[in-house]
Amino acid sequence: MNDKELTNQEIKRRFTDNNIIACVTTLMDFVLKVSVDSFQNAPFTFEDIENFYKTLYWCDECSNYMEESEYGCLTDGDECPLCGEFSIIAEEGASEIFEWWIVSPFLFQELRLEKECVIDTYFNHYWGRCCTGQALFLDSVIHSICNRNGYLVGQENEWLIR
Repeated sequence: MNDKELTNQEIKRRFTDNNIIACVTTLMDFVLKVSVDSFQNAPFTFEDIENFYKTLYWCDECSNYMEESEYGCLTDGDECPLCGEFSIIAEEGASEIFEWWIVSPFLFQELRLEKECVIDTYFNHYWGRCCTGQALFLDSVIHSICNRNGYLVGQENEWLIR
């Protein structure tokens, strides 16, 4: 890893440190379970999760799943961008959320722009993280947000690391 990549990782680490407040996975899982069991007592439900349902594309030939954001808009019978065969099948499905995080209002709006799973309540902003097993600052969505806002090395709003 070169100096620029190391500095960008540090910028993204500080960005997440400043904008991700707390992990609340157990709490959110409980509230969402209550919302299914007794809808009236839950402060929010699965229906309140923005961007929860996404179109996934399945290639019948090479058996790969692709998200719309990766390859643009695909439809049934389109050419698979991975294998070249005309065997794409579009399926609507719910996202698999592994972790829940309370995030800053700024990060919430950025995640919403990135079509991430989010819930906006009267008291907090939640991000439903659809990956797990790595540091938050390594997520591609964090890189995308930092890049789009020009925070990375050599960009207009670069965060200076000393």
